[in-house]
Amino acid sequence: MLIVDVAPNSPAARGGLRPGDIITEVKGERIQNADQVQDQVEATNAGDTLQFEVNRSGLTQIITVRPEQLPAATSS
Repeated sequence: MLIVDVAPNSPAARGGLRPGDIITEVKGERIQNADQVQDQVEATNAGDTLQFEVNRSGLTQIITVRPEQLPAATSS
């Protein structure tokens, strides 16, 4: 799965994921589609870590991300 954009100051950005990275595994599970990545993120408790194996410019790297609870939406 190709990362097209990473939100500034997001857990992914702080963990080191970058646009252009190709996610090949999450928690040791081969990734075939974006739904698998989302399922792994949602199954991880806030504060726990999640390891991503990515291909960055032809090199395999392990990136550790600490998912966080999304802030509650506020109405104006």
